[in-house]
Amino acid sequence: MVKNTLKESTVGATNSCITEELNSVRKEIEALKLQLQPFKTSGATMLTEKDLMKAEGDLKKWQLEWKKRKRGCMDVVNSISESMEMNRKDFLKKVGLETDEENKVVCPL
Repeated sequence: MVKNTLKESTVGATNSCITEELNSVRKEIEALKLQLQPFKTSGATMLTEKDLMKAEGDLKKWQLEWKKRKRGCMDVVNSISESMEMNRKDFLKKVGLETDEENKVVCPL
């Protein structure tokens, strides 16, 4: 029992290890402060919570509009391709339309 207690007390970090780690963290904090300095001194206004909520609302609105327009466009393409008795892919190629998927464009989430 005494040996276990002695072993536990000697296994812990030493003061020099803790001091080195503390100095390392302090240097990292200073480096991060230097990175923030241009933002603080530029005079730029920071976003408020209200501005952020408005931007998120606008993004959501435009995402829904994008999806609505894409759905409408693809409905028209499907209707025309069915009436021409062509599959959608061949119709798109014949007309020269490009899809978002072909161009690796995704609606931002």
